[in-house]
Amino acid sequence: MAIDWTIIFPAVVGPLMTFQGAAGSKLAALGGGPGFSTFIIFFFAFFPALILWLADTNGGSSPDLALGRANTQWFAYLCGLCGPFVVLCICTIIPVLGASLYFVVSVTVNMTVALILDNYGLIGLPQNTASTGSIVGLGVILFSVIVIGFAPSKVVPPAQELPDSPGVVQAHEHKVDVVKAEEESATSSKVNKGSLFKYSIFLAFAAMAGALGSVQAGLSYSLSVGYGSSSFSVMANSGLAVVPSFLAFLVQHSKQPTDFRKVFREAPWWSWIAAPVNFAFICTVTYLPARLGTAVLVGTMTCTTLLAATIFDHFGLFGLPVQKVSALKAGGIMLLLAGVIVMSIYK
Repeated sequence: MAIDWTIIFPAVVGPLMTFQGAAGSKLAALGGGPGFSTFIIFFFAFFPALILWLADTNGGSSPDLALGRANTQWFAYLCGLCGPFVVLCICTIIPVLGASLYFVVSVTVNMTVALILDNYGLIGLPQNTASTGSIVGLGVILFSVIVIGFAPSKVVPPAQELPDSPGVVQAHEHKVDVVKAEEESATSSKVNKGSLFKYSIFLAFAAMAGALGSVQAGLSYSLSVGYGSSSFSVMANSGLAVVPSFLAFLVQHSKQPTDFRKVFREAPWWSWIAAPVNFAFICTVTYLPARLGTAVLVGTMTCTTLLAATIFDHFGLFGLPVQKVSALKAGGIMLLLAGVIVMSIYK
């Protein structure tokens, strides 16, 4: 089967999602917190979604909302909860688990759920029976993600100026060794004193975030079918997401007030353009599942997202720490690309 040309859209949205994660993390790190960055992303994504719907429906004259409500299953409206949950998980869990382990867990579950949804036609999706080729492609993708996740990465620390005196340098090096040993001892102690349960909870939430990435695509499509309007689904998806993201911000703000002045003063300009990226993502998962299939759609975005994340890490783009790519990680990326191509051809 020939590759559908619309696969270009998720291939482009994938790297943009990596940028969105970097931008959201930057806002959170400057004092806004994950709740604030999540709310900003979804609040400003609602306005282009509203404009798209008004332009597509001649000012909102269609679709028939009463008929749409009658034709739409209740669970389709839950699409607005998926996005905020995933973004909050990324901002909260990655500092605890690390990016590699988080993506290994979430992407593995994400791709598995996508193939299941396609194969059985769940949550209102058209049924696309999984072929042997698509299953093999998924297997290659899952294996490659594991390779990428556990491949060693060389973190390059920022350069530090040391005194010129040899004696002072030796004392400094000795101090660093002592501090490092104390930190490793403290970390080991924390793990041994019962952090395993908390660690397991974070793993479970990472898996849930991965599953909801595929579920959101299916629910968005179901909403568009029920109302007979993809633009309405994009608008409703964005609007519904504002509510839980705002509640998350309020809860966070009540516990740790946001330093708005610091955020607005120090945040780089590019950290504020994550909202259009989210709008592009919602459009992609709403318009394309029926044409590409959820597995191919999610698989392509997964491929380009991880590829972009690797480049961002390697060069330290958008404020991320520099993590040089190892040969094993580069090999994993090649396997991932091969898996997505196989799934696209034999979907």
